[in-house]
Amino acid sequence: MANSDLSIINEDLLNSSGVSVMVAKCVGKDLVITTCNEANAKMTGYTVEDLIGCRPKDTTLSNATDISSIQKALDTAARGEPGIFSSRFKRKDGTPFAARCMVTGRFDVAGKITHYVFVATEINPGNPCLRWF
Repeated sequence: MANSDLSIINEDLLNSSGVSVMVAKCVGKDLVITTCNEANAKMTGYTVEDLIGCRPKDTTLSNATDISSIQKALDTAARGEPGIFSSRFKRKDGTPFAARCMVTGRFDVAGKITHYVFVATEINPGNPCLRWF
């Protein structure tokens, strides 16, 4: 039996809960952001319009971003399983933030990955887990 309560999940609910969603298309070996929600824009300091059409590595990735953990999560998503990672990023104004992310893949009919879907929540600066960042 389907859970009828799932029908309340929509963009407004995601935005108000602080759940960030970003979709990136695979373009060669690069990713290009095709859509994101307002919660993602708020977390990163960019507008939705700023982010669409950009590569994540040109916007929120920083020298402190753990690229290897992101790549492991992307590899996991490309195999059809959710990948999970945490890392530090930078906002548009350059200030750092940390986020916990899950990434899943979208595939074409031939089974080739076409998009990655990222769902993230910011790690609260008061969270003691930040001592590891």
